[in-house]
Amino acid sequence: MKELSERRSQRFSCSSTAPTLGRDFVSDALTDWGVRDEFPDVALVTSELVTNAVRHTGGPCTLAVALVPDRVRVEVFDSSRRRPVPEPRDSDRAGGWGLQIVDQLATRWGSEFRGDGKVVWCELSRGKPASGDETRGATE
Repeated sequence: MKELSERRSQRFSCSSTAPTLGRDFVSDALTDWGVRDEFPDVALVTSELVTNAVRHTGGPCTLAVALVPDRVRVEVFDSSRRRPVPEPRDSDRAGGWGLQIVDQLATRWGSEFRGDGKVVWCELSRGKPASGDETRGATE
């Protein structure tokens, strides 16, 4: 298992295949770093973040994954200046649960403006997520 920081990134076009390509990209990186089994939810949160970027921006996005000794950080950069807002939990709608899933699985998550767009990020720690972490859904 690697203990030093590792980072990879890849740009994806706005298409229906981007979430699958994103999941595969992150899974391959974690496999190469020897930690895939330690972070079983990373592929799912990656898919949710990439899906949101595709659905709400219509442009390409860049996916980055970083490994530091105690966690994995996933970042999705897109060209929108609109912050992500989780839908209410009591909604009867068929879709739109992506950020609720991220909120439940990630140790913390948030968004920040960068350049001409934004990055939506999440971190998953080895072991269980820290419930009640004040940085869940934080904006910077």
